[in-house]
Amino acid sequence: MTHYSWFAEPVPIIPNMLIPKDPPRQAIVKMHGSYQAIRPDQALAIVRQALPADHPVIGWLSTGDFVQVPNRSVRNAPSPIFSIRRSASTAADTYKRYMQENEIVISPLHAKLQREFVKHLAKQLGAEVKENIDRVDLCYRDPKRGVVLVEVKPTEPSTVRYAIRVAMGQLLDYRQRARANHALLIVIDDEPKGEDLQLALSNNFGLAWRSGQSFKYAWPS
Repeated sequence: MTHYSWFAEPVPIIPNMLIPKDPPRQAIVKMHGSYQAIRPDQALAIVRQALPADHPVIGWLSTGDFVQVPNRSVRNAPSPIFSIRRSASTAADTYKRYMQENEIVISPLHAKLQREFVKHLAKQLGAEVKENIDRVDLCYRDPKRGVVLVEVKPTEPSTVRYAIRVAMGQLLDYRQRARANHALLIVIDDEPKGEDLQLALSNNFGLAWRSGQSFKYAWPS
């Protein structure tokens, strides 16, 4: 029952905000015997209006456990139109924006960062990398550290700390389920500074970030 929620009030569905189209989409389904296939990020655009960010349904729809939508027009449709608050005036606003844009929305920035880091590993270590295994973004074997579990988090400078905090919890969950003391690595876009770097290192997490056309690392001593 954790993946079920009864809304006290109906949640409005605005067709063109769910699946943007030009000219604007006016309806979801017009025939009683038909249905509208949607992606997880599109489902999230609906339910997150009525559920808290930590609700199990939000977490479930945010995973990669769903098969690809066979309908090409739905699969390739733009992301839903959200009314996202852009102000970064407070830490709470930044955290909320990070969760909405980077965690709930399936971001092409994540795929890009992951793809580039995989290429880096292949070039620098000749490592065989396994991708998207049991919710883990990446898994590879390091000559010094053995098996490494990797969580990829696209960032901007203002969201680095929040990305690290979220990734730490996910990686601990993955390692517990693996029942092995694997090394844990968080990959981000921006160089972590000061206490953000120490947040990871002091808790035995490695960090990797973009540096020109390559990546730099910091591992706990």
